[in-house]
Amino acid sequence: MKKKKKLQLVAICATTMMMAIAFACSSGAGGDETDNEGDTPDIPIPANLHESLKGTDYYIIYLDDVSFEALGGNLPGTRVKQNLRPDDIVNTLYDWITEGTGLLTYEPGTPNGPNAYGEPSGYLAWVVSTHGWSGGGFQLTADVSEIANNPADYHFHFAIKSPTNQPNAGYQLNFGWPNVPRDGEIKIYAGPPAQAPTSAVWVQDYPHDGEWHHFDIPMSTISDGGWVWPYSGIGYLPSFSSGGVVGTELNLDAIFFYKKAAGAN
Repeated sequence: MKKKKKLQLVAICATTMMMAIAFACSSGAGGDETDNEGDTPDIPIPANLHESLKGTDYYIIYLDDVSFEALGGNLPGTRVKQNLRPDDIVNTLYDWITEGTGLLTYEPGTPNGPNAYGEPSGYLAWVVSTHGWSGGGFQLTADVSEIANNPADYHFHFAIKSPTNQPNAGYQLNFGWPNVPRDGEIKIYAGPPAQAPTSAVWVQDYPHDGEWHHFDIPMSTISDGGWVWPYSGIGYLPSFSSGGVVGTELNLDAIFFYKKAAGAN
């Protein structure tokens, strides 16, 4: 049974499934999966776009509608290769629960200010609850073999921010299967290096200043770490955690794979 509720700037659809609760946020609701074939139209890219929106061959996991349309949206032949944003049907955003309690490891937070691209449409804003751990993730049903087979051509992009009063906040993102054991799972970490898991293939801190910070990780780094996409075409891409300290904010936005524009840093 599906329930809908309005929460601040983000509309959330929740469906209880086994031991998890799924969320489809407004920035991705109605995200029809597309596989745009053909050449990218020779349309000038606006100069005022963020550098991360000037590339090609986007596999969109989480992005606001205005930025999505700036890439061409669902129109054939645009810069969007696949729209994998949560729709609570094919691609689902999960907020995990503590087994035996039915309680969420993240509580919904309140977006504060514009998103990572300056838009007022909100972003993924969750807060660690009282269970001593946190976890959630994007479970996708998709064909990303193009990325897996050509990792040198792609980057994984995401944006995060932390308030000044949370200097130890950190984000672990995992690429893996939905099963246990998660063969082929790879971990990356943004936050204080001392807190990073020893098995992480990429670790980088960021200023905890209440501002958005963008990251581009070469997919070759993740692929060289041993990541594989399951033959089933279903996996977490990515799942995430921000530790177990009550009240730690998870502010996450602009999650996608793409080919950088020529000459981009």
